[in-house]
Amino acid sequence: MKLKLRAGLAAVVYIALVTFGAANADTFDWSFSGANLSFDFIFGSGTLDAVAIGGGTYRVDAITGSVSSSCELGSNPCAPHLQNIIGLLNAGQTYAGVPVAGDNLVFPSGTPEFLSQDVSGGIEFAVDGCFFPECFMRIDYNPGAGQYQVVVSNGGANGVDFTLTAASPVPGPIVGAGLPGLMLAGAGLLGWWRRKRNTRAAA
Repeated sequence: MKLKLRAGLAAVVYIALVTFGAANADTFDWSFSGANLSFDFIFGSGTLDAVAIGGGTYRVDAITGSVSSSCELGSNPCAPHLQNIIGLLNAGQTYAGVPVAGDNLVFPSGTPEFLSQDVSGGIEFAVDGCFFPECFMRIDYNPGAGQYQVVVSNGGANGVDFTLTAASPVPGPIVGAGLPGLMLAGAGLLGWWRRKRNTRAAA
């Protein structure tokens, strides 16, 4: 019985160890919205993973979320027709017959210019089920106009609102609170079980 109890306690301790995790400091929430004559409604949101490459600059390695470049059919007022992001596009590759221009660089500490201000800057990604068989979207910052803009395949929208914020981290374990407390509780349980066994033996 003693062996079984100790094995069970070891299993609980092992589970506690493998389930503790640390927050990812390089995950950001992003969103944009706007409207113009070319598109009824422009909207998008999601998360992106980025790696610091120095000088306050981050390179986006992955992006998830959904975007819209139109309203749902028959909706009034406009409800965004959301499409999922397939994945990040890399600078230099050709997608939908067009060379990718985005450099996928962001500056989270910048105010308010979070995106690369180069003429070939911005985050560029593929979108599932757009109005073309292969649709891409790019979010960039136009320093001349002093505003963000969205390019959707062969169209676009100027003056969109874009935000980029650090994602809320998942709370990590408090040092000294998790595993030590579990071990003390296990030791107390083991002591109680021994006392109960000795009392029965004496009776």
